[in-house]
Amino acid sequence: MAKLNQRILKTKPTQTPPESEKFSIVVDGTDGKDVLFATRGHDTINGGADNDLLFGLGNRGGADGHDRLYGGAGDDTLVGGPGDDLLDGGEGVDTAVLSTDVVMWIPKVGARVDLALSGAQNTRVGTKTFVSIENLIGTLKADTLKGNDSDNSFFGDVGHDALWGRAGHDVLDGGIGNDRLHGGDGDDLLIGGLGQDRLTGGSGNDTFAFTLKAAKGGNVDVVTDFKSGEDKIKLSGPDLSSFKEGDFLAEKAFHVGAQARDGETRVFYNEDNGTLFFDADGTGAQAAVQIAKLSKSLGLTHTDLVL
Repeated sequence: MAKLNQRILKTKPTQTPPESEKFSIVVDGTDGKDVLFATRGHDTINGGADNDLLFGLGNRGGADGHDRLYGGAGDDTLVGGPGDDLLDGGEGVDTAVLSTDVVMWIPKVGARVDLALSGAQNTRVGTKTFVSIENLIGTLKADTLKGNDSDNSFFGDVGHDALWGRAGHDVLDGGIGNDRLHGGDGDDLLIGGLGQDRLTGGSGNDTFAFTLKAAKGGNVDVVTDFKSGEDKIKLSGPDLSSFKEGDFLAEKAFHVGAQARDGETRVFYNEDNGTLFFDADGTGAQAAVQIAKLSKSLGLTHTDLVL
C-alpha cells in the first residue's frame, strides 16, 4: 500500500485537467490505463477497462462536488475528495484513497469507513457510498477502517489507527502510529509498522510481520493471541540467509530463554514473560532488541518464525 501512495504521487493525467470553475461533467476513460480528473462540480467519471486512477476532486483542490466514480474493469484507485461521493470500483480489486496531497486534500480528522455497510455513510471526510471496494488507504490522522467478507487490504498511513479485517484473508498495515489491528476471521497478515501497536489475529492461521531494523527505540508491538503451530511470525530486515532452513528460521538460531544461548542465536523467546528478541550477534557485543510481546509459555519453536 505504501508503494501505491508513491505511484499516485508520480502519476501524470491522460486527460487535460479541467479548470477550477464549478462545472458538472462526464469523463470517459479509454481501454488503457487512465488518470482522470473531475472538476469541482458534481461529476461522473468512468474509468473503463484496465487499471485506472480517478480523482473526484478538481485538479486544484479546494471546494468539491458530489461525484460518481466508476472504475469499471481492472484494479482501480478512486479518490473521491471531501464531497458526497459514490465510489464504485467495478470488476477487479479496487482501492479507495481517503486522503492525498496530490490534489491538496489532507483532512483535518481521521476517516471512519465500514465496507460492510451498504448505502451512504458519514466517513468524517465526506459522505461516501462504497460499491465493490476491497482496499482502503487512510489519512494522516486516526482512522477506523472496517472490512467485509472480501479479502481486504488496509493501510492506515500516519495516525493512531484501528483496522478491522473481519472475514476474508486480509492485509492490515498500520503504518506510523500506535495502532490497533484485528484480523477477524480468515488467514490474515498483520503489519504494525512504526509505533507501539496491538495486534490480534482472530481465528485462522495468521501472520504477524516485523521489520527488524525498525524494532528499536520502543517500537514494540503486543501480539494478543499468537498460537504456536498455527500462526507465524515473519521477520525481515538484516540478512539472515545463513540462518534459514527452508522458509523458517534455523533451529540453531532460535532459543527459549532470557538471553541468547551462543553466537549463533538470532532470536530468543523468554517464556516467563512472553518477550521476543532479535540478537544481531548472540554474543552480547550488540544489545538484543525486543521485537514483540507475546503471551507466556507458548511452546514457541523455530518453525513458528518465517523469513
